[in-house]
Amino acid sequence: MPNTTQGPEPSHSEGSPPGSYWEKSRRPLEILLFLLPFIIAYEIGLMFLLRSEQDLVLTNLAHKGIFKLFDVFGVSGQILPGLLLVMSLLILNLLGRRPWRIEPKVVGFMWIEAILWVIPLYILARVLSSGVSLGMEAQSVEAFEPGLLGRIAIGIGAGLYEELIFRWFLILLVHTIVCDVFKGSDFKGYLFGILISTAAFTIYHPISGVPASTIVFYALGGLYFGLIYVNRHFGIVAAVHALYDVTVVLLHA
Repeated sequence: MPNTTQGPEPSHSEGSPPGSYWEKSRRPLEILLFLLPFIIAYEIGLMFLLRSEQDLVLTNLAHKGIFKLFDVFGVSGQILPGLLLVMSLLILNLLGRRPWRIEPKVVGFMWIEAILWVIPLYILARVLSSGVSLGMEAQSVEAFEPGLLGRIAIGIGAGLYEELIFRWFLILLVHTIVCDVFKGSDFKGYLFGILISTAAFTIYHPISGVPASTIVFYALGGLYFGLIYVNRHFGIVAAVHALYDVTVVLLHA
């Protein structure tokens, strides 16, 4: 299995030349700088766009799950999921003994790459489900309607925290069990991780009463994200998910 300090680097990087974009885009600090606009945008959305008059917050189930995890330890606070994400990347950089410098041009190329990965997913959505979102499963708060900007914020939050739970955490967990407990190969660890995370991601979405083509899209979307995560890591897959949902919101407003 990969070194536990690698975190967002789920696969071996020997195939990427040292100093190349493909290697640098895996580094925690580049990932952090890349995702920081998404994290800040979602926190602003939670404060001003996704809060009802009764002070109830509209957010996705993955984000709520992180709140519940903190509640177990008696800790609460709106910014905790975002803080968890930021601190995880900083700790990974520290444990990996990486330099504390960032190359902004790498982050720029990560934006371009993420946008390019959105295109085939959106085409698939149009073919199967007329552009269904992968992040609008947030629980409603009474009759609270978040509006266009609120729905954009929900999509951003889905990209960050659904990928944190279903790809980074779940695939790493399954890979660890397969490789460390059952002594399976690295390939089997990632294969089972992708398949289990895809199944969990599909069930996580509302599938009761929806067309079969939509369920197929949820499954293929989960598989697509899993493959991106294993090959291009957490920063890219979180951004692809968020940008896809934002695209759907804007084009189907």
